[in-house]
Amino acid sequence: MGKHRQHPQHPQRRDKKAETRSVEAVTVMWMMSVVTTVVCGGMATLVLLAAGDRAGAENPRLFGRLLHFSAFIAAVVSLVLLGVVLKVRSEPPPPAISWFAAVVALLVIGAAFLY
Repeated sequence: MGKHRQHPQHPQRRDKKAETRSVEAVTVMWMMSVVTTVVCGGMATLVLLAAGDRAGAENPRLFGRLLHFSAFIAAVVSLVLLGVVLKVRSEPPPPAISWFAAVVALLVIGAAFLY
């Protein structure tokens, strides 16, 4: 008979601290604000580019500015929550995600000065 391997009944557990529910909730809120910033900012850009400077395009321009305002508010919230997430999590989020979130938020905030 061949050798039988004994499989552990439980998979190996990491030695990491489990995050509390409140830390997970803050992380989810941060990611939702980042997604809101990206979606509203992208849609605002598309609407404003499509409206252009044409006469009679006041309503699309107004809608694009409303979307950009929503993206601006979400960007400020995402930057605040990024600081909270980096402070309270035992393991920080991946650097690529953190940098992406910060750059997108700063782009949206910077675009507000173009009006």
